[in-house]
Amino acid sequence: MSIPPSEASALRLVNLSELPKDWQWLRESFRAQLPDWHHVSAQAMPRRWPLGGSRETRWRATAEARHLFASHRGRNILVSHGPRPATYWGWFGSGRVDAHDVYSFNFTELPIGIERRAVARAFRSVTRFVVSSIWERELYADYFDIPLSRITFQHWGVQAPEIAVDSARLIEAPYVCALGSQARDYATLAEAMRKLPHLRLAIVATPDSVRGIRMPDNVEMHVNIPYARAMQLLQHSELMVLPMNDVNARCGHVTAVAALHLGVPTVSTNCRGLDDYLRQGDTAVVTPQGQPEELAKAIDGLVADGPRRASLGQRGQAFARAHCTETAVIDSFRRSLLERGLLGS
Repeated sequence: MSIPPSEASALRLVNLSELPKDWQWLRESFRAQLPDWHHVSAQAMPRRWPLGGSRETRWRATAEARHLFASHRGRNILVSHGPRPATYWGWFGSGRVDAHDVYSFNFTELPIGIERRAVARAFRSVTRFVVSSIWERELYADYFDIPLSRITFQHWGVQAPEIAVDSARLIEAPYVCALGSQARDYATLAEAMRKLPHLRLAIVATPDSVRGIRMPDNVEMHVNIPYARAMQLLQHSELMVLPMNDVNARCGHVTAVAALHLGVPTVSTNCRGLDDYLRQGDTAVVTPQGQPEELAKAIDGLVADGPRRASLGQRGQAFARAHCTETAVIDSFRRSLLERGLLGS
């Protein structure tokens, strides 16, 4: 049941992000209940200082969000996306908010020294942090001195990639693929593929993520290609390989969930940040990190076992549809607002 327009209009929500200005995160799902909804993007902010760069646009986005709250007499909800917008709000935001939720709270590299202390102070006013792995709850709670009760785990939830069933294969021969650039161990994967000359690998990554790595002849690179093309490569592959460069890496969720949604089985190296998605023998095959022999053995064994690939893909897809959807995020956000009395039932 939607709350009356007069009551709903007393509640203002501002999204603060570094994503494109036309990105509207969940807005359509809450249009009736939260009509006073705004998106403030650092990307859309003008640059007026010669050396301001991204610092200037983040500051201007924070100032715009602050202005929206200052001009509103009702209740205010700030939803920032990622640590940077949340940090800038903590440093420069003086507008009154009744709740500040931070989604996609994740650090590929943790700040150290003075920056760590400054960031921790900025997070003191946040009421709810949302992370994509259970392990990260205690990690960030300890590192930034955040009460654990303020950090919520939510599976990475997105719409499944939309790919036509009859989409053309970009590579005709059977192949395996690897996607992504953050915290990847492509050096180990290259060594594994040298042991598998009968297999073909397509890597979708940035130049920096493979810089200095000598790839064997059975590996081809696809650099900075469109997302739709990357998903086509993923969809038609025999399996995806996800080689992480650290057991404690805190990324890879986007790629892992895309493969799960598409029913593509995954061979991953052990990574605590992915334990909630890639479970050994259930939704993936998991190997020790940094061991090319074990990685090659897992890839070769799974490529040769069609029924096992199908089983892993089916279980992975069922898992993604149950836990990793945009609907799950919508429901979780709605529950959190109801529990705090910020939304009518």
